[in-house]
Amino acid sequence: MVWTQGDIQQWTDKLREEKRSDQEYLDWDRDYLPKMMTIAVRAIELYCGYHPRNIQLIVSAIVLESHTIAKALISKRVDIVTSSEILAMRDAKTGVAKRKW
Repeated sequence: MVWTQGDIQQWTDKLREEKRSDQEYLDWDRDYLPKMMTIAVRAIELYCGYHPRNIQLIVSAIVLESHTIAKALISKRVDIVTSSEILAMRDAKTGVAKRKW
């Protein structure tokens, strides 16, 4: 399945609703990590126009394991760490990190 922006929005809305209703929104036994990674990669492709590098995917898996992406998906603030000062400065100036779908 090729996810569209609407599909991604629907999935994040479902995640937010499950959180609001105090259901277990991150049941790692149900393979959320691979699913969240796949959806995040597709969102990056749609929004930024490129496929993340392997090292970015590895770091993302580490971050996902710490539930950071889940907090971001339910509109909580998160800190993002990058190894590229140039990209960090560019994104800070353009507001990429503050954008929402």
